[in-house]
Amino acid sequence: MSFPNTDDFRSGIVGKVRAAARRAGSLRAVSLGLALLAPSLPVSAEAQDARAPMVSPSERPALPGLVDGHGAPYDPWDDAKGWRLMYFGFTNCPNICPTSLFEMAAALDLVAPKIRSKITPVFATVDPARDTPAVMSRYVVPLTYTFTTLTGPIETMDKLAWTYKIITARPKTTDGQPYSVDHSSIVLLLDPSGAAVERFAYAVTYQEVARRVEARVRGTPVPPA
Repeated sequence: MSFPNTDDFRSGIVGKVRAAARRAGSLRAVSLGLALLAPSLPVSAEAQDARAPMVSPSERPALPGLVDGHGAPYDPWDDAKGWRLMYFGFTNCPNICPTSLFEMAAALDLVAPKIRSKITPVFATVDPARDTPAVMSRYVVPLTYTFTTLTGPIETMDKLAWTYKIITARPKTTDGQPYSVDHSSIVLLLDPSGAAVERFAYAVTYQEVARRVEARVRGTPVPPA
């Protein structure tokens, strides 16, 4: 099977997202237009360093009210959750977030099926005021894989994001008008303990994501970037 390069892949995604949004009423952020695009905030080289886990067992904050797309409580520190490929974003993001989610699915397509079966893709909101469990679960319908979606009180989602050094910034007031949320655009690979063992910036190709994810889950040497 052949796969397009990342630039070609990204150039075709927006059309697919629009079509999916029309069909499913999900991934609806595209309807807001590129005028509301939230650029990813800069993250320091230290924060993007993937060589060391970003969360140790002693850094597991309580996350009251964190729920999945069915409204069921979700404990990210439960080892039974296994490996996770995780992204923080929001459903009203017109471009970066849907592109990143589709690329997560594309990366999983390249991972060996036996390894892929051990990985759950996760989408956590940085805009819980609008992203209810129902909104989140509808949003990911067009994606190839079954994503776990996460939302909860603003304080809880901010704490979860900051645990993984994801920067977020919301407007203080919106006056009922459409608004955007600035956030770091980073895909995280979490091991079963919840530690972030890889951080992939938006510039990293989905092919590279697939290579490094498969190596991490297999427990083999991680290929150089």
